Amino acid sequence: MSEKKNISPPESAVGRRDFMKFMGTAALGAGASGVPGASEAAAPSLPSSFPKVKEITLPITHPDALAVTAEDHLLAGGENLVLHLDRNGAELARYPIDGRVFALLSLGNTLLLGFRHGVVHFDPATEKQDRWEGFNERSCVTAVTKDENHIFVADAGNRVVLRYDLQGRLINRIGDNKDDGTPGFIVPSPYFGISMDPLGMLWVINPGRHGVESFRPDGSPVSTWYKAGASLDAFCGCCNPIHIAWRSDHSLVTVEKGLNRVKVYAPDFSIRGLVQGPLEITGLPVNLSPREAPPLTGLAVDSQDRILVLNARDRSISIYEEKNA
Repeated sequence: MSEKKNISPPESAVGRRDFMKFMGTAALGAGASGVPGASEAAAPSLPSSFPKVKEITLPITHPDALAVTAEDHLLAGGENLVLHLDRNGAELARYPIDGRVFALLSLGNTLLLGFRHGVVHFDPATEKQDRWEGFNERSCVTAVTKDENHIFVADAGNRVVLRYDLQGRLINRIGDNKDDGTPGFIVPSPYFGISMDPLGMLWVINPGRHGVESFRPDGSPVSTWYKAGASLDAFCGCCNPIHIAWRSDHSLVTVEKGLNRVKVYAPDFSIRGLVQGPLEITGLPVNLSPREAPPLTGLAVDSQDRILVLNARDRSISIYEEKNA
């Protein structure tokens, strides 16, 4: 199955250099970034079997969060605002928010908002906000997801995933116990994604190990898959992938920074298709600098298995559908 296995306070954008300084480690310069050059980016690759079918322009500053509701409506969050759109991008509502939203989760008629240093349960009807416990000054919230009974929050600053019940009570921290047979999460930058697969397994990106790890909802480890490299089926740089999402057929969608790519893996982790390559995303083979913020800040999959990608640079959501064989 795998190539390598092992069992709102003040908000601001956090770059990789600032994040590493904050975490008490040395910042890495361009020479240590591991981002391949133009020759690798221009190498032959699979033709896309996931053409873009729609692009939605967002009237929002710093769009950093993307989510899909049970009705396949779209939620986009950024600086002081969350937008609620229908599946075609028409605006249904907008919710003024005090702070910059980095993660979003639909909870029926309410929302969970991920700010940099914590999460807030928000009721749009009453504008009531309840801040959940479990965070500290080191916290760096990057992603949220849920199953039928739990809500999971990725905290890159503390290198853990927090598990809550549906009422917002903290149950445990995944990755906090190094005696459970897991190697621990290596998170050199503020990109730390999580997603539930169709069988209800929690998958967590271990970006420093260039792969993903699966856990039961209680946090017990199940499996790992890592693959480092510049080839299309691998992950390069200091820490990739940065976002993941599962489709109903058990294929995995990934987003990378540096060598900006959106890819789909088959259930056996063989490469299935390239959704977007770096030239399509930025017009450049790679990011110009390791300090440059990644253009792709959100990823989601709707009930029709459409792939939705949030581009902060273009302030847009791109929607992709798989071609019929």
